[in-house]
Amino acid sequence: MKEYVPSIEQYGVVAERFSTEVIGCVMNVVVDKEGNLAAKTNYTDELFLLRDSVLYRLSALGWHIHNICKQHEHIENAFKRDPHGHVLIYSNNIQSFSFDDFIFNLISLYDYYANLLAYVFIGQNKKRMGWNSFSRACMDKGHPISKIDFAQIIATHENEWVKRLQEFRAEIIHYNLNQGKSRQQISVKQGEEVKYKVMFSVPEKLSKRLKLESPIHDGVGVDLQHGVIEIATLSIKWFGDLTNSITLKHTQNLIKRA
Repeated sequence: MKEYVPSIEQYGVVAERFSTEVIGCVMNVVVDKEGNLAAKTNYTDELFLLRDSVLYRLSALGWHIHNICKQHEHIENAFKRDPHGHVLIYSNNIQSFSFDDFIFNLISLYDYYANLLAYVFIGQNKKRMGWNSFSRACMDKGHPISKIDFAQIIATHENEWVKRLQEFRAEIIHYNLNQGKSRQQISVKQGEEVKYKVMFSVPEKLSKRLKLESPIHDGVGVDLQHGVIEIATLSIKWFGDLTNSITLKHTQNLIKRA
């Protein structure tokens, strides 16, 4: 677990920024639409629900990251206690279950975020538009949303990132499992304590599609824990950057943030 703490902390900074940006953006939208933050209308009720939904999914993503790293620590300790046992027989499945859930949650966050943007920029009847419909609208030259400057940013992110996540999700939901590899290792050096290590990887197809740069274990692949943090960090940084741009360019930005 200790080896992942610095990366988790870096992710935490990115996640906190996105949370702040979403809250600030929604506050500015409310002021622009209703004239003051205290307005209690159907519009603000729905807008705050959409905001809270995004923040909930963001929080859940952090939980998944921590859970995957903590599971790895438990598995490695179990291997250390009983190196002749059958740790890998069940542990790779456990890590795969959690990784699948991580991907499901991340894509759900994209849907929630698209619902928020659709509600604000297209109409109040579009609060359940979802990422696929919203990104298609951004790429449809005949749709008004495609004329807004962030439409191309969304289209590019869809083609270079989200589409690849969704292809992986579709495969494991509809067709067959797609697990990473695992390996256990015992290192013995004279004069040093015996080291017990269990390694897991991001499924190879996905790591190649996303061009992950996390550490690689020989014969296994991209480290699962670092890979999860990298995927989350890149996704959430994109959300934060886009939300900041939307606030600055598409609201009066009357609510100043620290």
